[in-house]
Amino acid sequence: TLARHACNIHTRYAGYMAHLADAAGKPPYFPIVRPVFLHDRNEAWALRVFDQFLLGKDVLVAPVLDRGRTKRDIYFPSGEWVDATWRLRPQNGTFSSGQRGGGGIIGKVFGVFMSDKRSSRRAPAVFQGPTIVRGFRAEIGDLPIFHRIGGDLSGIDFRIQY
Repeated sequence: TLARHACNIHTRYAGYMAHLADAAGKPPYFPIVRPVFLHDRNEAWALRVFDQFLLGKDVLVAPVLDRGRTKRDIYFPSGEWVDATWRLRPQNGTFSSGQRGGGGIIGKVFGVFMSDKRSSRRAPAVFQGPTIVRGFRAEIGDLPIFHRIGGDLSGIDFRIQY
């Protein structure tokens, strides 16, 4: 159910939130929940994002806010981002990278999954920011969450599945 899904997400990130709360009490005193532009100040698109947020600087959350929507555009700040909730999404559907300089999708992408032609193994999509991904498949019950590759993800309990 949707409530169980939300509880699992909360439980998975509880330790990470505690880690961020501890860091928030020390200079430079950044808040736990942050606007995207806080870490991408020189990127004009980051200033236009109003429906996404960062938890710390290494977890990007892009909720679907409108009932009936099945796709949304997602702005990825600088860095490489991996889809942390890829196992939950259907394999069909497509999306395309926005025409942002240097950014885009790393590797060959089918739907929201990367695929290795040498095997049938699926892996999460990885996005190189700054970029805008248009038409990312997600619905009102989904909560697209992305982790910055190489970021500090201390406290996330990866054993808890959504």
